[in-house]
Amino acid sequence: MQTTENSINRGGEILVVNAATMNVEKTIILLHSDKEDTENKGSGLPNYVGMAGLSPDGINAWIPSKQDNIKRGMLRNGKNLN
Repeated sequence: MQTTENSINRGGEILVVNAATMNVEKTIILLHSDKEDTENKGSGLPNYVGMAGLSPDGINAWIPSKQDNIKRGMLRNGKNLN
């Protein structure tokens, strides 16, 4: 599975919209993670993105999602699914 094209990262997108003007202010690309696969983390591409939770100071946001490991499997990277 290709997650870059001409050296440009590809993935899901989150649009940051100004609620007053309804203009898109920023596009955030959800990149493929190449973390090592363990019991509590792994590689993959985020999808099924939920509503962002903002920190009280408004500086950080946490976004719940699930992550599909689209580069794993015997035909893709030679490792079994687990």
